[in-house]
Amino acid sequence: MYYWVCERKTQKETKCTARATTVYIGDQHKIHKFDAKQHNHAPEASQPEALKTCNQMKELAQISNDQPAQIISNIIATTSREIQPCLPRKDALRQQIKRAKRICDEEVEPKTLGDFTLPDAYSITLSRMDFAKDITDGTERILLFTTSENLKWLQEAKFWIMDGTFKTVPTLFRQLYSIHAPAGGNVNFRIVPLVYALMSNKSEELYQRLFQELNELADENEL
Repeated sequence: MYYWVCERKTQKETKCTARATTVYIGDQHKIHKFDAKQHNHAPEASQPEALKTCNQMKELAQISNDQPAQIISNIIATTSREIQPCLPRKDALRQQIKRAKRICDEEVEPKTLGDFTLPDAYSITLSRMDFAKDITDGTERILLFTTSENLKWLQEAKFWIMDGTFKTVPTLFRQLYSIHAPAGGNVNFRIVPLVYALMSNKSEELYQRLFQELNELADENEL
């Protein structure tokens, strides 16, 4: 059982005594007991968006190697001015991000490709779009990361730039393969990475499987 109090409990102006209890089932909290009438103040319309922003920071912390200050800066830059005053202080945000990173680091590292399971948090974007596809080819594995929007930019691009790196990859994989192309239209034109693929091998057969999967994803999205 988890016990919650209103964040305005310690504020002199309100000293709100509202409480709630939840139970943790699966991967989320379920309300056990809560009476909204206990609040002695009006709800803040911006608070849900502020909470959503904080959750985005924590999700980004689990998949990014950026420092907390950089994560905070990146998220705040895309947050409306109306929401920013509702966010916790930066030192509190840093603690939330560090805690999220620590929890992620404590997860047991798989020893084989068969033991590896891609967490749901890495399978969708911050805007809840499908982002990952887990591909098995015999004993080999490809983790393909892209979106339907990225595939659209690839389709419209006049050229692609492809690159593979072998140094900064997880132990179980051989390389990180990426495909870059122009995106943003004529006004905001720039070259950006549109596809990432963690590959357990660099054989010709596995490359062929990668591009076969890209073609199938394009067909699924009617591109």
